[in-house]
Amino acid sequence: MKKLSHFVFKICLTVFFVLALPTSMYAAEYSREQSGIDTSISDQTTRQFAQPTKIYMIQITTQESLLQKDSRAWFKTLYYYFITRLGYVDLPFTYVVDRDGNVYKGRDGGPNVSPEISGSQGAVVVGYLSNPTDITVPAGDAIKKLVTDLSYTYGIEGKELQTVTMKMIKEDGKSTKSVFTPVNNLFALNIATVIENVKFSDKEHIDYKAEIALVNYEKTVKSGEKLKVTVGIKNNNDFPWFTDKDYIYVSTKGSKNSKFAINGVWDSFSKPVSISKRTVQPGETVNVEFELQALLLPGKQSESYYILRSPSTVFSNTEFKIEFEILKGSAKLVQVTNTPGGVLNVRECPSGNCKSLTQLEEGQVVVMIEKSSAGWYKVRYSESKTGWVYGPYIKEL
Repeated sequence: MKKLSHFVFKICLTVFFVLALPTSMYAAEYSREQSGIDTSISDQTTRQFAQPTKIYMIQITTQESLLQKDSRAWFKTLYYYFITRLGYVDLPFTYVVDRDGNVYKGRDGGPNVSPEISGSQGAVVVGYLSNPTDITVPAGDAIKKLVTDLSYTYGIEGKELQTVTMKMIKEDGKSTKSVFTPVNNLFALNIATVIENVKFSDKEHIDYKAEIALVNYEKTVKSGEKLKVTVGIKNNNDFPWFTDKDYIYVSTKGSKNSKFAINGVWDSFSKPVSISKRTVQPGETVNVEFELQALLLPGKQSESYYILRSPSTVFSNTEFKIEFEILKGSAKLVQVTNTPGGVLNVRECPSGNCKSLTQLEEGQVVVMIEKSSAGWYKVRYSESKTGWVYGPYIKEL
């Protein structure tokens, strides 16, 4: 067998995207260990995680006749060649398919790890071991299943389909980098024929698993003050969560507007906080903090929450309840009661001729600031706004 340095690898790449229910099985599927490679020589400390958004289909050829007859040896040779000769930290291929329809798992970490190739962020790279450009029936079945599963799982759309080549470039005579360049060739046409009857989807189908690791907060809060809450969210999946596009929220159960929401601080009236623009690794726990605005009326309160991935994917078994008691504190409170129309005007001065600033609903509680001799109450009806309400419709608490 010739030395590795004499191997010539001609690589053509095709990007394609598809979704459908699986229709066929691989002839055989080999893990990295089952393929016989020495996984200890690949450096995983610098690998980059990304949400899969595209699939590159790569034709791999060789001039070595012995490798053409032994796909497993060919796969192993690729692995050692890219690491020991080209300076890669691992294989740039996520999967490799041979002409018999066998599938080899390539890059460690699977679809969530991008190869160190320019322009390949979020790419799932599938290599095809074949000198001829034709795609055999077993290989075609394996490719369709791979495309089907990947597209169905990650919601990869067909509009991203393109054909590219991978060009290897030496830098400083030492390290090697690769770049993708779009092309049209016969292999691309054959791939298009193989997948032409497969349907595409723009929605991911991932079973997200999380655990509420902790919920910390004080059990009492003074009337009108804020209650700080800390929630620990653990990734119980065996793959990372990517939150650069789809945020992970703490949300009220049923996404109902919360009576404790803080306008302008919460992400929305039902979602106090989110995990965003970061990657959460398997087994990692992320702590998020938010505040609840306590009502003015003293008493026991509770509200249920769960974890939600935007826009509407609920993580099962993540519901938790926040229960606390509102204490009166030193503030003087008054409540709107017995109004003729169910609302009470708040005016800018203690007279019915003064301008109305807003209205309070029947039963609403506000803070009393002072009481006039004419029976009007000056109240604080929001965090920084005050006005006057007519005394006969007010009950001191």
